[in-house]
Amino acid sequence: MTSEKEYRLALRLAIILFVVGVLSYLAFPVQKPEPPIRVSYFDSKGGKVVFSHMLHEEDLGYECLDCHHPHPWDEDDPVDIDTEGKIWSCDRCHNAGEINNLPDQCWECHGEGDFYIEDIKKTPEVLHDQCIGCHEDEGAGPVECKECHMI
Repeated sequence: MTSEKEYRLALRLAIILFVVGVLSYLAFPVQKPEPPIRVSYFDSKGGKVVFSHMLHEEDLGYECLDCHHPHPWDEDDPVDIDTEGKIWSCDRCHNAGEINNLPDQCWECHGEGDFYIEDIKKTPEVLHDQCIGCHEDEGAGPVECKECHMI
């Protein structure tokens, strides 16, 4: 059996260790992790394409409209946004597949017969032109297939 003195010593030691543990936890809080630098963004036949909005916006200083082209249907707000204020994905128009699948806003500027669905570039072609073109113009960023398409 343990004596009353040993019991009190063990209790005091346990309390001291508990207080030290709580103070240490409070002094060094767990920090929220930053968003990942590379985000898997597009699935493609050539492998997933890795793209980072954070790198292009925060680190390089590009604005949304530097890549997402504006449309002329609203002169006061010429941004390609939907009614919820979100920038459209490229697929909304560029992979519509047929004239009837294009967004209603297309017809505010384009009448029937103004263009043919075959004339609208598909999303991969648009992205290849835009991304590689910008990287070549800036002299920075990947331009080879394997540099973007990850397996």
